[in-house]
Amino acid sequence: MPVRDSLSPRRRPRQKRAVETVERILDTTAELLDEVGFERLTTNAVAERSGINVASLYGYFPNKFAILAALWERAGREQRAFLERALAETGDETDLIEVLRRSLIAFNELALREPGHAELAEAMRSAPELAELWEAERRQAVAQLARLLRSRPDFEITRAQTERIAPVLIEATSGVSRLLRSSSPRRRLQYVRELERMLSAYMETYRVPAD
Repeated sequence: MPVRDSLSPRRRPRQKRAVETVERILDTTAELLDEVGFERLTTNAVAERSGINVASLYGYFPNKFAILAALWERAGREQRAFLERALAETGDETDLIEVLRRSLIAFNELALREPGHAELAEAMRSAPELAELWEAERRQAVAQLARLLRSRPDFEITRAQTERIAPVLIEATSGVSRLLRSSSPRRRLQYVRELERMLSAYMETYRVPAD
């Protein structure tokens, strides 16, 4: 069976009750990822915690990878919308470094609030069954960030450079988000400040020198 077929929901919910059931399955999966991790996650555990029988769960998802794929798709929509709002709020006159700082720091805060986010990202990275979806989402994020990098005239960034810079920014932020999940509130603030310093110093190297 092709990988994409094995990750596709068996049916799309249309009625309100079915939509609520699927959302409950996804929410429960996120909670369990935080509690037991990807390797120990099972469809039986998701069904039991969700309060539905396994047969009903399989009516929507053929396996746990399909549930994770749907959860990843939902997280991606939320993150892209979040970034679009963050960029819209800064306005065109805001310095690029400040725009990036606000956006990537805010992304970390969003990831911190979302149950199971770090475990989900690790599963998408490491599981062969999910690697194609991980790469597709990464390409989308890189393209979105690349457009921003090349939109400001006070920074001299070529198209080829954006293909290097955008992944570095995303991976640096993702790495810090993993640190935040396992740290105390005080340590989280320190890590965020270090990310801000690193981000600012890095991007300053691409600023067009003032006359």
